[in-house]
Parts: sequence; C-alpha cells; structure tokens
Amino acid sequence: MDVFDTLVAQFGAAAKDSLNGPGEPEAALATPVDNLLREYGEKILSRKVVLHAEVREDSGNVRPDFGVRIDGLMSGHVELKKPETSLDPDTYSKSSHNGRQWKRLSKLPNLLHTNGLEWRLWRYGELVAMAHLPASSLTKFKGAIAAPPELDTVLSSFLSWTPTPITTVTRLVDTIAPLAALLREEVLESLQANRRNAKATGREENSYPFIGLKRDWRASLYPNATDEEFADGFAQTVVFALVIALSDGMDFNNIQLRDIAEGLQSKHSLLGRSLDLLTEHIKGSTVGLVLETIIRTLSATDWRAISGGNQDVYLHLYEHFLNTYDPALRKKSGSYYTPTEVVAAMTRLTDQALQKYLSIPEGLSADSVAVIDPAMGTGTYGLSIVQHVAAQAEKYGPGAVADAVTSVAKRLYGIELQSGPFSVAELRLSQAIQEFGGQLPENGMHLYVADTLEDPQSGTNRELSYTLQLIAQQRQRANRVKLETPIQVCIGNPPYKDKSEGLGGWVEKGSANSNHTPLDDFRKEGNGKYEYVLKNLYVYFWRWAMWKVFESIPNSTDGVVCFITSTGYLNGPGFKGMREWIRKNTSKGWIINLTPEGMQPPAKNAVFNIETPVGIGLFIRDKENDD
Repeated sequence: MDVFDTLVAQFGAAAKDSLNGPGEPEAALATPVDNLLREYGEKILSRKVVLHAEVREDSGNVRPDFGVRIDGLMSGHVELKKPETSLDPDTYSKSSHNGRQWKRLSKLPNLLHTNGLEWRLWRYGELVAMAHLPASSLTKFKGAIAAPPELDTVLSSFLSWTPTPITTVTRLVDTIAPLAALLREEVLESLQANRRNAKATGREENSYPFIGLKRDWRASLYPNATDEEFADGFAQTVVFALVIALSDGMDFNNIQLRDIAEGLQSKHSLLGRSLDLLTEHIKGSTVGLVLETIIRTLSATDWRAISGGNQDVYLHLYEHFLNTYDPALRKKSGSYYTPTEVVAAMTRLTDQALQKYLSIPEGLSADSVAVIDPAMGTGTYGLSIVQHVAAQAEKYGPGAVADAVTSVAKRLYGIELQSGPFSVAELRLSQAIQEFGGQLPENGMHLYVADTLEDPQSGTNRELSYTLQLIAQQRQRANRVKLETPIQVCIGNPPYKDKSEGLGGWVEKGSANSNHTPLDDFRKEGNGKYEYVLKNLYVYFWRWAMWKVFESIPNSTDGVVCFITSTGYLNGPGFKGMREWIRKNTSKGWIINLTPEGMQPPAKNAVFNIETPVGIGLFIRDKENDD
C-alpha cells in the first residue's frame, strides 16, 4: 500500500470511529479531515499544512469551518458537511442555512467542500474537480476504503493552489469584488457578535475591537454611520488601499498589513492611516483571515500589465468594481457613471462662461478661480479640468503647462463620501498632475473623504487619539473649506436618489447655530402638497452648490454652478419655489437636454441608467453686471 492509499485508509478508519461515537456528525469529521490534509501535505507534497478553526458564535453561522495556511501562507478554506448532505449548491434553497452559506463560500478563491464521502474543489463558485470514496457509508463499510485517483487530484490541487495572475482590469475587479463583499459581511458579523458577547457578559462594549472601531470611525469620519455603512466603509477602504499600494509598486509577497499601511502614508496619508486603524487589532480574527486571503490573492497582480501606462484604467476601475461588488449600493447611493465626453463639454462650457460673462479672460486657468466637485466620485471632473488647463497652456510650451497644472492643483477641491472612489480619484488626479510636469500642493491635494451635506459647523464630541485626529482632519478640513474658502465654480454630477428624507443634512434640517434651513428657500407658500419632490439628493446638492458659490463667503458672490442632474425641476409643480429662487439669485442660466430623443420615463436613460430625463444645468451670478 503506497502513502496515499495508507492516508485514505487511515482517514476512513478515523472517520468511522468518530462518526459512530457521540456528538454532531459534522464535528466528528473535523479531526479526520484535519489529519488527512496535514499528512498529505507533509508526506506527499513536503509542505506544512495548518488548519485554523473558524470562530462560531451561534448556530446560524455561515462561515467555513477552517482556514488553511500552507507553509505559513493563507491558501484556502475547508467546509464540512455531515455525511449524506448534498454538496450541490443547486439543491439549496436561497433562504436555507446551506443556501445562505453557499452565497458566501462561492466568493472564496480556493474551497474544499466535503461530507466525508464526496469531495469537491471550488474556485470562486466554479467546480474544478471532484471525487467520491467508494463506499455507501462512512459508518458501515468493512475493511479499508480504497483511495480513488480523483481524490489525489482534488487534494493535490487544493493544497498546491497559487493565486491566478491578474493582468487586466476585468480580472482585478472579478478578483477583488467578491472578496470585498466577503470582507464586508465578515466585519458586519464580527461587529454584531461583539455586541452579543458584550450583552451576555456585561463587559464594557469598547473593550471589543469592532465596536471600538466603529465608534472611532464615526467620531473621525462618519458621525452617522450605521453598522452596515461601517462594514461597507471598512471593506472599501481596506481593499482600495491595497489596490493603491499595488499601483505604487508594493510587492505583496511575504508582506504584513502594517508594512502596507506605512508604505502608503507618505503619498496617500488618509488611506495609509485608515488601513492602519482598521486592521490594528484584528490579527487572528476571522476578518484577519479574510484579509490574509485578499493579500495572498492580490500578490499575483502585475500592475504594469494592468495599467499599460494608460490612465484610463482608473476611469473604469471603480465603476466596474461597484457593479460587481454591490449593484444595489450604486442605486442606493445614487452613483452613476458620467461619460467623459459629457464631462469635457461641461468643463468647456464653464470655461467659456467665466470668460464671457464673469470677465475672467483666463477662465479655469485663472489663478483666482477655485473649483469644487462636491460629489467627486472617481475624480472625472477634476481630471477633466486639469487636462483642459494643460491643453490651454500648451501653446506657450512645456514649462507653461507645468506651471498651469501646478496652479490648478492648488485651486481644485473635491469631497467624496465613499472611500473607494476617493482613493481612485486621489490616484488619478495626483498622477495626472505629475505627468504634466506639475507639482502637488505641499500639504497634499484638497480632496476629502467627508459628507458634503454635513453641517460645516459640526465637530467631534469626544477626545481623539493622535491617529484618529489625523484621520478626522479630513472631515474638519472639508468643513473649513465649506465655511472659509471662496469658490467660484461648483461642477459635477450629484447623486440622484428620490425619497431621501433625512439624508440632506444641514441643507435639509438646518444648523444648530442658525434659524435658517437652506432647503426652505426652495419652498413656495401654498405649494406644500407638491414639495415632497424636494426630498431628493440632487435637490439638496443644487441648494448646497448655490450656497457655497453665491452665499458662503461674504463679498464673494459671483460664480458658476454647472451640474448634471434630472431635469424634473424645470416644470414640475413641486419645484415652483426652487425655480423662483434660482431665477432671483442668478443672472443667467442654460439647460442642455441629454435625454435621448423620444425617450420618456419610465424607460431607462441609456447614458445614466436612471429612470428620468437628464440635462446639464449651468447658472451664473454676476452681481455687478446683472441684467
């Protein structure tokens, strides 16, 4: 009998003894499977295999049974089922425990699935190999179980797994999106488990890592974050910090998270510090094992092959990621892709408006013109402005281009609520400025992870550690920009989401320091029954933009607001007050219809994938020459 035959026979005998004893059948398989994998790794592959049992806080847990390290590297997972349980996910109902669990297991890059008799090897939910022991039952067979060659293939393939090379954006997204979703689920479950344990033991909640992390997250960046929003922010921040680290040339082989965080901080301080904060106390946890899996999987990334020296890779990276990671989140957040042709047109229109109607001959190239995108996304508008200014300076030579781009980098502002697109925006803009020969601002670009609609006079209500203070500076600096920085141009594509009552922040509810609620300016006496339509994110952003450019700074009342939005405010009865206020408070305005000819709601807009007509709205205020 050769080594493999002996190992399988030993497994069969151990499983038979264990299953015929007391206890749960699934648990009875744990030790025999553990021994088989360890012995196979050592005696056949000459590799050290260690199985780490996953923590199970309750009977409804859907985590896999084991994480597997091979020669110290996170390399796969094992899920055990009791004998005679089907391993075919098509037989699971979506609402059953097995169905809910499979939804998670299908996101793993290397999964061994077994009920003792049947063995299946899965990669991201795709079946790649399977085997069946030649016995009808593990509790009743006689003699030694024969070792089928198919099982040798399954075990060898599982324990010899190496990450699939990642050389395209599509492969990168297909790799990180399911793992990011898995990380989000793991963080949410860990947070909820911390709460259950705190309640059961009576211990102080802050002594639990994920409860403390969430409180720090709220205190420093997102004061109103729910559990789900915290888990999503955690996952997107960590995953995109890792992607940015890859783009900076970091080698993920034999690297620790702390090293990645430190490496990021010199060029991407927020991402580096956030990664450090979020991962400081998770070593050995199930979240830590997921992160190890992500890092190991990304270690096969060839960033040069992905980018090919082309910035377009960043343009679509997050758009594709969000579609795969969580399409519902895109709809919930009102985030939609803006075609570069439309963005470029808006940039040119704004430049012309500054020159023709506000008497600024240099337009967007003028040192006096500060620009903000309050819903920055992946930085498409900021990039368009940098490219436009560079193109205008080309006729004066390369030196002029570098100077012009350096200037615009100091005058360009952006706010983004989600850390994933923020990280892409920061990368795209900083690289573009440097490629044009420009210099980045000494203290970094004026790009912030913050809530545009948050009260600019709000602050933290607790003392923060040094690290948290550094992260919270994002929110604090964004609020100072809102209150103190003169802005001549507000441009962008604000989120569209109706039925958004409660999401408008200070614009919708007013400030504790003022009796004035900005959204009330869009209301008209006697028109209240129609004005439910004002509870839309894009309306909140219109009011914020008008406030920021025309009202926020005394004696600085001229400027341009250029937004892409739904055109419903042009003729709907609920928008009478909005139209009246805009007419009274601007000098000129244009609406350019972008809805395909003949298309009417509820057909989806082919460009923006929302069920509403869309247009560019550009409004100017020039008090000195108001006609």
